[in-house]
Amino acid sequence: MAIDESYEKHAEVVTPIWGGLVAIHRKPGGARRLRIRWFRLLGSVIGLAAVFWLMIALGLYFWFKLGRGFQNEKFSVVLGLPFHWPPFHSAEHDKTMGDYFYNLAEVDLKYGHLDEAYNAYHTALVKTPDNLDAREKYAEFTLASSKNLDTYLAILEDGIPYALADNPNDYLNKFFMHLIQAQVPDRVERIEKICLQYLAENSVATEGGKPAQVPVVANPKVRAIFALNLANVYIDEGRFDQCEDTIKKYELEKTLDGVLIVSRLDWERGQLHQAVSYIEKALPNFGLTNKYLLTLLSRYYRDLGDLDKSQYYTLMRAQADQSDAAPLIELLYIYAKKGNQANLDRSIEALITQYHGNAQAMTLLENFATDQGDIPLALRLYQLAQDQDRQLRLAAKKSDFTVASFALLVAETYLTNNDYKDTIDFLGQLRDQKPDWLTENQLLFDSMRAVALYAQGHETDAEMYVNELISSTKTRPDTLLLIANRFLSHSGAIPAQRLLAEANRMDPHNQAILAQLIATNLQLGISENMDKNIHSLLETRRPPSELLYDAYRQLASDHFIFVSDREKLLTELGKFISEAAKNHRMDDQS
Repeated sequence: MAIDESYEKHAEVVTPIWGGLVAIHRKPGGARRLRIRWFRLLGSVIGLAAVFWLMIALGLYFWFKLGRGFQNEKFSVVLGLPFHWPPFHSAEHDKTMGDYFYNLAEVDLKYGHLDEAYNAYHTALVKTPDNLDAREKYAEFTLASSKNLDTYLAILEDGIPYALADNPNDYLNKFFMHLIQAQVPDRVERIEKICLQYLAENSVATEGGKPAQVPVVANPKVRAIFALNLANVYIDEGRFDQCEDTIKKYELEKTLDGVLIVSRLDWERGQLHQAVSYIEKALPNFGLTNKYLLTLLSRYYRDLGDLDKSQYYTLMRAQADQSDAAPLIELLYIYAKKGNQANLDRSIEALITQYHGNAQAMTLLENFATDQGDIPLALRLYQLAQDQDRQLRLAAKKSDFTVASFALLVAETYLTNNDYKDTIDFLGQLRDQKPDWLTENQLLFDSMRAVALYAQGHETDAEMYVNELISSTKTRPDTLLLIANRFLSHSGAIPAQRLLAEANRMDPHNQAILAQLIATNLQLGISENMDKNIHSLLETRRPPSELLYDAYRQLASDHFIFVSDREKLLTELGKFISEAAKNHRMDDQS
């Protein structure tokens, strides 16, 4: 038998098919078996997938670059998209897409395509959550469409971790300003919580029993922003000791904002001359033309009755910034106090001529009219605001004139001037003609109406509004204090006392509310809780001296013989007065 014939008879014959991916193996006995060549099949699949993806990537690249306008798109980035999960989630590619949609939104906004701009801002924010400008504008669109303040603030709050750089485009200050101005019941608690979280020394905070990561803020400039907003919310809430502790802990006295808070703290505590002295000593450190310090000096000296010094600092500020209307309006207060009617009239006309299109300047002037009870000027400015707002809207321009606030200031001007009937009539006109204005400012509307009714002798009707203000879940302690002060300005000590008592119950640590409650109780001869309230005030770090002097005098008289622990209270007040007098002598000697 030949060798070849013998090999064919006894060897296994392999026949490749399907491009070599599969082979037919024939045994010597004639049996056949189909075998898949897995390595070749896998290699072919990988090769075909690579070619297939190369073609898709090439198509996507030209679609992104030419079809969608991503001019900075790179083929290498598109080619690497499958290696990121979820699909199409490359950080570099997301940045490119986010920038594209942000620019697209800006163009849509410019041409008034609001729906398209809203959607583009949303996509930009999804792709680039660190785009703070896109976040702000998307939040504004959301608020305009949903009217939901909580959602609006939540969108802004989610941007805080991206705003912890050296210069976060003022995002943090803007956020806190929006949160302070928002009429949400828990805004103070939210500010305190956020600030304390980001001022913590570690990165873990607890929320609802679950750990929530909060970035450690190491940058001292950014930490100062949180600390200043925390101090501001404490002083606004009358929590003066906590404010002082925050200032010391974070060394805010070295900053301009810290100096402003410290001086305000002294002023609120009744240390008037100390507040002025503190600013005058700090002025050279921040420049003799610093407008913020000059403004406070001018205002403080005006309140103290030193009009010449007030005018001196006001003119210094006016010379430092001649484009600013605020010092010129401050001069109006000085002219009014001096009784210089000629200068007053001339300055008002000059201001209206120069700043009639400036909403901020005209609002300050309207506030001046309100403070002075100048009804003709208030009505004139109200009409000017309506005209300016109408002209800007007809020209398709954004109007900064909030006409509703001008209207309510007119009502308050009537009230300041003791024109109670006109106050009620004007508020009634607003209610009938512009009900939406009053819906947005219901507490202010109700409080002015209540004061006017009470001053007219309609105590029962006024009491109804007071009851609603006290029972409303939207009313905050600081709001009750403002309304109580309005009542006190119009001989309404009785309803003011009720408002102050409720405010004190809601926030017993608010020193401003406590001090005003004690003063009002002394005025009305109310002995209830007098010992408790004065003890609480004495426990604060720097209680107002003049109020405690007055309390000592009145408690020593026969009007308050039924005050609990009266003798003990008089002894404590006597010690405080002696210590305060001793410290005052030491200050004078130094």
